[in-house]
Order: sequence, then C-alpha cells, then structure tokens
Amino acid sequence: MNNLLVVSALGQDRPGIVNELSLAILNCGCNIEDSRMTVLGGEFAVILLVSGNWSTIAK
Repeated sequence: MNNLLVVSALGQDRPGIVNELSLAILNCGCNIEDSRMTVLGGEFAVILLVSGNWSTIAK
C-alpha cells in the first residue's frame, strides 16, 4: 500500500536544486506524484506530493 507525504522546502535558488531533491526522493524508493515550484526574490520554494511505502517514506 502506498502512503502519501507532503514535503515543502525553501532555500536559495541555484542550478541543480531540483535534480538534487528528485534524486534524494528516488534514492529513498519513493515517487513524486505532483509538485509546485517557484522562485520568489531569489529563493526557491517547492511543495512535493511524495508516495511510497511507509518504510521508504520514513527515510
């Protein structure tokens, strides 16, 4: 059974930040179901809907 988790993150915008977040989620065995991303005044903001087994999401 897949569980869902909403993840939000804020930080300085820089090249590769989306790739790093995506790889971290993939390496935990989870999937990104939906996302919203924006840059506000040089800051990167993201909300991700992540799915996976609870044991993988808890990583």
